[in-house]
Amino acid sequence: MRITGELLRRQAGDNEELSNLQEIALHQLHIEGIDGVLGQMCPRLRVLLLQDNVIPKLENLHRLKELNYLNLALNNITLVENLEGCESLRKLDLTANFIADIKCLSSLKGNHNLRQLFLIGNPCTQLPYYRNFIISCLPQLVEIDGIEITPSERILASQSTASIDSILCSTESSCNAEPLRSGDTPESRKTLHLHLEQIQNEVELKRNPPPHPSEPPAITFRPDGSIVQMNQGRWQFTLGSNPAGNCLLLDVAFEKYMDTSLISVDCQPKYVRITAKKKVLQLNLPEEISPGKGKAERSQTTGHLLLTLPKVHFTPVPTPASSTQGVLHNPTARGTSTTTGLAVSLSHSRTPQHPTTAAAITTKSLVPIPPDLPPLEDCE
Repeated sequence: MRITGELLRRQAGDNEELSNLQEIALHQLHIEGIDGVLGQMCPRLRVLLLQDNVIPKLENLHRLKELNYLNLALNNITLVENLEGCESLRKLDLTANFIADIKCLSSLKGNHNLRQLFLIGNPCTQLPYYRNFIISCLPQLVEIDGIEITPSERILASQSTASIDSILCSTESSCNAEPLRSGDTPESRKTLHLHLEQIQNEVELKRNPPPHPSEPPAITFRPDGSIVQMNQGRWQFTLGSNPAGNCLLLDVAFEKYMDTSLISVDCQPKYVRITAKKKVLQLNLPEEISPGKGKAERSQTTGHLLLTLPKVHFTPVPTPASSTQGVLHNPTARGTSTTTGLAVSLSHSRTPQHPTTAAAITTKSLVPIPPDLPPLEDCE
């Protein structure tokens, strides 16, 4: 993980202005580096907590002029560097890192306000005269590893500076070769953090599962441009003409308690498309219609949806009073009932929607449909 503006806002809280933020906790977040966005967005920080991450290098902290306390314990830092710009720094915690070269601490000479330094658990603490070297190198310190520096230690450190330098030169290489904790390396820590991060992500995923992806859009057109007939919801329906023969009537048997807001209708001159609960009923029409003059109605009693679609070319056809032959229906249709009442919006691409009125339709009023109508296709 990297330090980003989103992470800073989340850790700071929604009510905090980042530009005026004085303290932020970024510990145990598996952070792999200190990015410049931290200094750009939070220039007035006084307390920065970055312990227990996998940060390998001190960098991008020069903008934090007001920083008093910096905690980088339990990271993968090997050198103390790039802190000269932190002019107000008073406490620096580098506990349990991998700092072996004690001479790199001389980069803190310019931090005149530094009073407390913690290096417990670093390989450099094994060096002879480790404490005396730091006292002579950084006279501004008051405490090292939580232990106050005494006047006698300062005198001893000033008297043994030359001998300390010679001893350090002869022992530095051996110190670098021997880690303080067997098996504890920057690589092993990074591996551990990656494992922990994976576990945390899995727990978070179980706690807050992502929403189920919506079903892929139905393929409504063939490559050659023709319409694909489909009935994904397996609804019962009938398609025919009214007694006068001037309108096509489509009656779809939706469930009685299905919310009308879940149904959308799209009428085009050559086909009609109805979507309900993300499932599609799409039919070729035997005759061209005028979408702008059509209407849609929903029965409050049965839940059926009735579409009345005026034909463009109307030729009166005599209708047998009791005939029900020639009605296009799906194999599972069990009949229809009178539909009245609740209106459904009828959408199309040519003209705006029109208000609907109550109407009624029974199967006995339907007239024959041309036999060359293509069969209905099932598309899951």
